[in-house]
Amino acid sequence: LREMGIPESQIRTVVELARHVRDEADSRVDEDLNAALGIGTAAEEQEAAGGCCGSEPQPAKSGSCC
Repeated sequence: LREMGIPESQIRTVVELARHVRDEADSRVDEDLNAALGIGTAAEEQEAAGGCCGSEPQPAKSGSCC
């Protein structure tokens, strides 16, 4: 892309979009595999068990459990 004269800002944008697409595809593969194996994600299993904080729902902080 550099050899074609594409500005660095546009190259960075394309790379960021490609990473997002890759991550979404990877996540989808994980979901499909879990569904085929009959298992849920850790978050789904916690929610089914009443949440990570017991029976009292509380907001998670920075991706951690309560």
